[in-house]
Amino acid sequence: MTPVKGLALPTGVPLYVVSSLQALALDILAARDRDAVTAVPCLDAGKGEVYVAGYVADAELLVRETAADCRIAAGALADWLAALEGPPPAVAGNGAERHAVAGRVAAAGPSAVSIGRLALLQRRRGEAANLATAVPIYGRPPDITVKKTKSP
Repeated sequence: MTPVKGLALPTGVPLYVVSSLQALALDILAARDRDAVTAVPCLDAGKGEVYVAGYVADAELLVRETAADCRIAAGALADWLAALEGPPPAVAGNGAERHAVAGRVAAAGPSAVSIGRLALLQRRRGEAANLATAVPIYGRPPDITVKKTKSP
């Protein structure tokens, strides 16, 4: 995000931050009957885990979150899906493919079209991100740590 902030700051161009899960959910809904499914974007988080959330179509917001985004073990995804309320889930994303999740649907994404649609919605609503405080959300702390020095 630093390069984007570096371009936006001197030009005064507003910054719009879009969630990958939300954009993929919009792609899933575009590929399916929007009102008949709960879109479940499933992105590979590494280390045998996936990032997931549940979304339904929303006329005003394009997609509305019905199950909060979270990081779970890929093996726990079937139970997570079974606990979802609402329309049946339609699961897509590189996490669903990598871990051979049952009920996968074909939906490429997150696509630039969905990212753009969500950013334009933020723009119309006047919801630009604060350049000073905007940071990406990675879902877990980095694996890299500073090597500790031994005390004499």
